[in-house]
Amino acid sequence: MRSTLRLILPGLAALSLALAGAQAESAAGIEVADAVAVAGRPVTLAVRTGGLFAAAGGMRVTLTIEGQAPREILTGGDGFGYLRFRPEAPGILGLAARAGSAEGSGRLLVLAPGEPVVVIEWESVLWSALRPGEDEACREALRRIGRGFGIVFVTRWAGRDIARRRIDGDGLSRAVALAWRGASTLRRLRELDIPIAAAIGSREVTAAARGLADRRVGFDRERGVTRVGSWSEIPPLLEAPAPGGEGLRGR
Repeated sequence: MRSTLRLILPGLAALSLALAGAQAESAAGIEVADAVAVAGRPVTLAVRTGGLFAAAGGMRVTLTIEGQAPREILTGGDGFGYLRFRPEAPGILGLAARAGSAEGSGRLLVLAPGEPVVVIEWESVLWSALRPGEDEACREALRRIGRGFGIVFVTRWAGRDIARRRIDGDGLSRAVALAWRGASTLRRLRELDIPIAAAIGSREVTAAARGLADRRVGFDRERGVTRVGSWSEIPPLLEAPAPGGEGLRGR
């Protein structure tokens, strides 16, 4: 027993030190949430100071919206800080935040009134890389969808940073990544009068999209959901108008 403890304790100590170091490092970090807005209407932008293990509240953050003068906000005890902003024209705006030596960035997708988006589960994109030939089919499908719609990726567990790197790497100029909060994520878009032309992903996403998206597309058999075997099948589906929706509008 003692010999076992002698083997285990150093590992536990090392793990504790690593976690403590990670906590100290994360406490100095800053995260900027991506957001979606409609031109001419106010949107709430959010930042969080801290990290995975602990929030760092009461910090002064300088938030710069592309094309705008820097603005100062103060984070609360939970580490979150907010800024109301009214974008004037459709497009994609970069968000940059600084708090002390920590920096973070995000994106604001601004849509024209009535302009629809396609909501895509990010984890379904990741799974495509495990199937022969599907990774490139997925990339091409996303590029094609992005030419006709703004893309809202929703992430359940994979993390928004990974999605953002893919967005930048694949040149998806009109795409953002939001944390998945179930049907409330979709309802929030509808409350902003943003039509959802399609919701694409696993059962969790397609089930939540019932009554909220014009079309639901998935890779599993599910009632009321259009099932596909490959990402290459999805753009043609969106070219044909769905009931209450519209197809790709080749830009």
